[in-house]
Parts: sequence; C-alpha cells; structure tokens
Amino acid sequence: MTLQQGVVCLVSILASTAYAQSTGVEKNAAKVVAFQQACDRGAMRDCTSLGMAYEIGSGVVKDPVKAAALYRKACDGGAILGCERLGGLYGVGSGVAQDAAKAISLHQKACDGGEPEGCFSLGLHYEYGRGVAPDAAKATTLYRTACDGGVALACVSLGSAYGRGVGVAEDAAKAAALYRKACDGGARFGCFSLAYQYDTGVGVARDAAAATVLYGKACDGGEMRACQNLGVNYANGIGVARDMSKAAALYQKVCDGGGMLGCTSLGRLYAQGDGVTRDTAKAAALYRKACDGGDARACSALGVPTPKAPAKQ
Repeated sequence: MTLQQGVVCLVSILASTAYAQSTGVEKNAAKVVAFQQACDRGAMRDCTSLGMAYEIGSGVVKDPVKAAALYRKACDGGAILGCERLGGLYGVGSGVAQDAAKAISLHQKACDGGEPEGCFSLGLHYEYGRGVAPDAAKATTLYRTACDGGVALACVSLGSAYGRGVGVAEDAAKAAALYRKACDGGARFGCFSLAYQYDTGVGVARDAAAATVLYGKACDGGEMRACQNLGVNYANGIGVARDMSKAAALYQKVCDGGGMLGCTSLGRLYAQGDGVTRDTAKAAALYRKACDGGDARACSALGVPTPKAPAKQ
C-alpha cells in the first residue's frame, strides 16, 4: 500500500465512522433528507453530516465535489469538524485539487478548535512529511492528543510509535496498552496489532488463545491479515481447536478480499483435500491466481517462476 493509498483509506475510515456516529444508522436516505433540511436552515453540524454522506455515498450517490462544498460551508459557519473533513479532501485531492498546505491549515484549525480528528490528521502529515518536514516527535504528540480525545486510529498510530521507538522511547508494553484502547474503541488495526503482540509475546505474556480471539475480532472488522492469521491458527490448532473447514473458509475470505497468501493457503487445502473435497484443478487455479498476484509460494507450487514486479515509473 502506498502512502497516498494509506491516507485515502484513513480518510474514508474517519468519514464513515464519524457519519455512523452522527446518524446511528448508515446508508439511511431519510437521515440525509433531514440533514439537508437542517443544513438549509443554517445548522452547520448537519451540513458536515450531509457532506459525510456525500463523501462516502451513504444514502445518496457518492459526490466528493458536493461533499467539499458542504464541508466548506460548515467550516465557514463555525463547525470545526467541517474544517477537518475538508482538510482530508484537500489532502487526497478528492472533490478538490490536492493541496497539502491547505489540508494542513484546515487540520490545524480543527485541532486548535478542539476537534481530535484534526490532531490525528495533522499528526499523519508530520509523521510522513506530507507538506511539512517530517517530525516524529510532533506527530506522536498530536496522536496522543487525538487518542486522549477518543480517536481510536490515533491510539493505533501512537502504539505503533511506541512499538518502533519512533518519536518516543521504545516501549512494547505501552504499545500493547494503546492497541488495547484502540481495539476497544472499534479500530480493527488495534485488535490486529495487539493480537500479534500476544502471538509473539512482545510487550505482553505470550497467549495464543488471546491472540486468536483478537484476530477474530479484527477479521470480523475486515482486516484481512487477521483473517489469514486466524486461518493459520485454526489449521494448526493454535489457541483454538483445530478446524480445517473454518481454516478453509477464512482463507477463502482472504483470497476473495485480494490477499494472495489466502489463495495459496486455500489452494494447498484443495490439493491435499484437507477441510475441503480434494480438487487438484481448483488448487491449480488458486495457485495461478496467487502466483499472478506475486506470491512466490504459489508459483513454486506450480513450478513456474514468480512474475517480476513492474518497474517503478
């Protein structure tokens, strides 16, 4: 995943999470109508909520240009979250021309105004040097403010900083505590990261059963790496009773979600008839899909060389 893709992903997650929290129900056209009416009457917070609906296409046809206009109206009207959301669009160039300087200015305004998501977004700019000189210490300070303000993804970023010793002194135990907070706050990345620490015994006592539970929670939230690891645990009886049919279902989910290792793992089960009916043709098709996707293990199973990655432009 490129930095640009990662930021787009985070912007989308923040928008969908904030919209869900503001409405209580996603993809609710009736709520959109109510937001439009309230926005027309001058309720700037509702203009922000309406912008979120247009940004993610919930209850309306997705329209980032309209989302940007609504966020600008809300920001100009004093709704700080509107400034934050508009900054997010400038950061990725969605509905507006990409402009890191404008994004930073809007995130700063939101953060200074008490909007923790603004602090988190600003932290991302400082961590990755987007429009500003990289400053890991400043990024972690901003992540801490956002995490304390209830932004679960900021807790993940702060946990990662402690885990790697970037911008703060390395502290695996603090990382685990922050991942726990993030996981409890609904961030699947936090659940996955904490599961991995339990898996490896870093910062916490090694506990395969706890890791398996957390992988399950992260997988349910759509984290494919967690689904893959959960499949491995079911296949090997690690922290859970061995169940090859469950392992196969999890590998299928990963494969369908674009995870080539899932395709390879599932292909192996079909080749062996373990947890599924043996089907060498299906195994070969799965290996081919994974090999074409760059998984060397699948190519090896087929006896062909791994395709070379395209040269960077």
